[in-house]
Formats: sequence, C-alpha cells, structure tokens
Amino acid sequence: MAAPPEVTIHNLSGQWIMNKSLSDDMNPLMELQGVPWLVRKAAAMMNVTARLTQTTDAATGTGSITIETVATGGFKGETKTYKLDGSEMRSESKFGVTHVRARWLNLSERDQPLSMGGDAVALDPYLAEDWIEEPCEKLEGKPGYVQVYVVQEGGEGTAEQVFGFCMLEGKRYHVQKTVATKDGKTIKVRAVYEWKVQ
Repeated sequence: MAAPPEVTIHNLSGQWIMNKSLSDDMNPLMELQGVPWLVRKAAAMMNVTARLTQTTDAATGTGSITIETVATGGFKGETKTYKLDGSEMRSESKFGVTHVRARWLNLSERDQPLSMGGDAVALDPYLAEDWIEEPCEKLEGKPGYVQVYVVQEGGEGTAEQVFGFCMLEGKRYHVQKTVATKDGKTIKVRAVYEWKVQ
C-alpha cells in the first residue's frame, strides 16, 4: 500500500515491501557490485522486505537509520546502519568491506547539490529529480532527503544514494535511488517500497 502521510523522512520505522513492478531491475547493480550469479538469480525470484528502524540520539540529536533486509522464506540479507551526521563508518559483509557516510540533504540549497564524493562534484541529476518536496525538521523546514555515499575498500567502486518519497501512479511511495560506478561503468536504479501495515 501507499505510504501513509504520517510516515515521513523523519519516521521511516516499519516494514517496507519492495514493489518489483515499479522498481528497476536490480540485477545490473548487483552484478556491478560483484554479487555472484547464483545469488543474483535467487534474489530475482524472492520478495524483499526492508525493516527500517529510525532513531535519534537524545544527547547529540544525531539521527540514524538501520535497514534489515529479509527475503522470502525468512532469508536474511544484510543489515546496514547509517549515522546521519556525515561521519564515516566501516562496514563488512560477505561481499567485501565498505566505507559509508550519510547525512541529511537539501536539494534546494544550490543549483547543483553536491555529491559526498568530495572535490565539489555535483550530485548526479538522476538522484535529484522526481521527488516529493516535504519539509524536513533537520533542515529548518526545507525539503529534505537522506543521502548515502559508499566506497568499496581499495577504491574498487562507489555508490551514492538518495532516500525520499515519490508519487508513482497516483500513490506516495518510499523510494531509494542509487548511482553506482565501478571500472568506468555506471548503473542507475530505483527501488520502490510499499508500506506494510504494522
């Protein structure tokens, strides 16, 4: 079902089911990231649920989002935690080691919002388009989104993501867009999630 109005970028906690008909094919992204063929094949046949937990540290005011992925049959995927203060976190998985940074993003702060890749690189336009503009408390009421930047250890590849909400077929959905680059190749994908009644 569509995301209810009380579920916002500040309150993503709950269960979200990937809508495969509205999402892009994830196979090219997983292939670029080095996920084995057999795992990719199995993933294509499974329904995916993302369990999100969003919290704020009472002492510092820093927010964080934890995403636990579970597939059909209770198969557990990766669990990722993003600390929304721009600090770097090291993460290990069966597919390697990554360095991750995340923060609140204001797409209206400049003509070309910045990538988190450094050197004043402009954010890929794909990541900045088609969003619903909803006020963000962390950005003084300006439209806000979550931005994530991932670097594979050894400089093998990068991925930049933006989380927010989009209107698709007249309904409001949670969307995670990704631009991934490795070995001179770039993949752009959109994952669309439906709200699961709790």
